[in-house]
Amino acid sequence: MQQSRLSSDAAPDGIAPLWAVLSLTWCASFGTGVGWSGVFFVTEKALGFSERSNLLLAMAQGIAYTASALAAARLSRHLTRPRANGTQRSLRTILAIILALGGAVGLLPMFSHSAWAIWVFGIIYVGLAGFLWPTIEAYLSGGRRGAVLRRATGKFNLAWASSLVVGMWLIAPLLEAHAFLVLGGLILPHLLCVILLVWLPSSPAPAGHVDATAMLESESYGIERARTLLRSFRILLMASYTLHAALMPMLPHLLARLDVSVDWRTPIAATWMLSRFLLFLLFERWHGWHGRWRTAIWSGLFMLAGVAMCFTAPSLPMMFIGLTALGAGVGAVYAAALYYAMETGSADVDAGGRHEAMIGIGYTIGPIAALGIGAVIGMH
Repeated sequence: MQQSRLSSDAAPDGIAPLWAVLSLTWCASFGTGVGWSGVFFVTEKALGFSERSNLLLAMAQGIAYTASALAAARLSRHLTRPRANGTQRSLRTILAIILALGGAVGLLPMFSHSAWAIWVFGIIYVGLAGFLWPTIEAYLSGGRRGAVLRRATGKFNLAWASSLVVGMWLIAPLLEAHAFLVLGGLILPHLLCVILLVWLPSSPAPAGHVDATAMLESESYGIERARTLLRSFRILLMASYTLHAALMPMLPHLLARLDVSVDWRTPIAATWMLSRFLLFLLFERWHGWHGRWRTAIWSGLFMLAGVAMCFTAPSLPMMFIGLTALGAGVGAVYAAALYYAMETGSADVDAGGRHEAMIGIGYTIGPIAALGIGAVIGMH
């Protein structure tokens, strides 16, 4: 009876309908992907940003995202606390404001066509995303537990990962003549996100914590190994975002050196996102990786090999292989890190904030490392 209640999309007890959370995830991820990964193709094409300039922008975005994600839980409690006049803002209202601001800030570079506007957009937009994603994850996990939560998490990964692939393909035709429209157009998916909030409860339901008994019933390896794996995969999660955050700002330049035309650069760059999506699909259907240390070993090796191949690729086929390996590695790490967080009962805004902060730290360290290496080799 409890299982069927948690599986229902109706939410009389405050559980957010899964279809609404996944739809919100897809639209929000479309915006985040374009506003974070796609922005480097806009700056390289429309403003002539060098590799160093793109890395500096990426570093600033990483700092903004980390700070915002770490503060998300505290900020949400502050903004939703009862006011002196007896009224109280809902978290859904705050989410609507965040989404509206995110869409609106993309209009700034579209009308200004200037470097300073890109910097303002990049920092504010990513800072808002640092609050957005822990909150969406809280709606995803709220009231769900055990197998229901794991299935929802698998669908969540497929939703946001597929959206990124579509986004990178859709912006390709605009980069040549209408690059700034890529950022201004973000207002459309953000408006869709605001509309979708109508189907969410005013606040997420309490997290469906899983105790040790429930864990042992669903998996043979036990709660302690799950917690150890969670700690290990969170370190790998930070490493994965460090590696691909070092690569992404430089990828437009690496593809240009391989004589890839502008309208094919973002679809080729999306290769690693497609590889990650396919890995999510595999892990969602096949559970033989649960509790296995070898998953941590091969995923880490795939990430390292993939990034190394991308930076040194002498040809486009080698770049494809590197991007595919990178996507498989980071996909395995992300899926495992989020799975073990959910399985050990760490599913709330605080846990989502910590999860996203690890991503933000990686997004900060990656460009710093790339800048340091670039200073040694004389990068422009």
